[in-house]
Amino acid sequence: MNKLFSKIAFLFSGLIFLMSCERVTYQDEVVYAVTTGKSISSISIFNAKDELLHKYDYIYDSSGNVVSVDNDGVLYTYQYDEALLVSISCDDTYNSTWVLTYDENHKLDEYFVYMNGDFVIKYTFDYDGDRISCFNILNREESDIVKKTMSYAWDGFNLASIGSIEFTYKDIIDNFNVPIPELQLPSYGLFLDPLFDGFSCSENLIQTSKASNLNEFEYLRNEDGDICRIDVDSGRLYYIIEYAECSEARR
Repeated sequence: MNKLFSKIAFLFSGLIFLMSCERVTYQDEVVYAVTTGKSISSISIFNAKDELLHKYDYIYDSSGNVVSVDNDGVLYTYQYDEALLVSISCDDTYNSTWVLTYDENHKLDEYFVYMNGDFVIKYTFDYDGDRISCFNILNREESDIVKKTMSYAWDGFNLASIGSIEFTYKDIIDNFNVPIPELQLPSYGLFLDPLFDGFSCSENLIQTSKASNLNEFEYLRNEDGDICRIDVDSGRLYYIIEYAECSEARR
């Protein structure tokens, strides 16, 4: 069972809606993460020795939705129903499948995990208005019994904390078209699906995250003004972001 739980995805408050290839303008000194409106084609993660740890390659449909992500040779495929992501399949050794359901307001309600065709775990989500207030983890043996609950606290439009993890933010509007994996909610040793973002409901990019350790994030931009590199803890890890032209993103 522990091996199965090491592969289980944690998910979060909402879905990222992908940007079209339209130029984003600055207004009232607002600073955007992506100024050109381009789609991210890949994210590469390196350590301080410049060793490549992971690479994510993104493929989009004609509407700008991510339809597949290649994560170091493991392929994730995404299916939508009226612009809502409803299922994910993966060609890993577990043949993992995820099924998402929504309430009448199109907010994520339940999230089911299957491995080799067997139900493994379920997440449920509670909301305070439009904002997630907590998520609950229910296991396979007693699927109606909550095993763990994580509470969310908000500071305006930014997520202030999840459980004991606290966050501060840069004054940079987080309009990445796909999430940056290491800016997701810490995984507690669990597997993370590469399309989701734990801070999808936060307005700005994260500056620090604090649990037992303080992680600090710095952002660099390319000549087009789009963020192309993120350094964590002065280069302990860093992420290289590459962007696609419109024709590539919408193939």
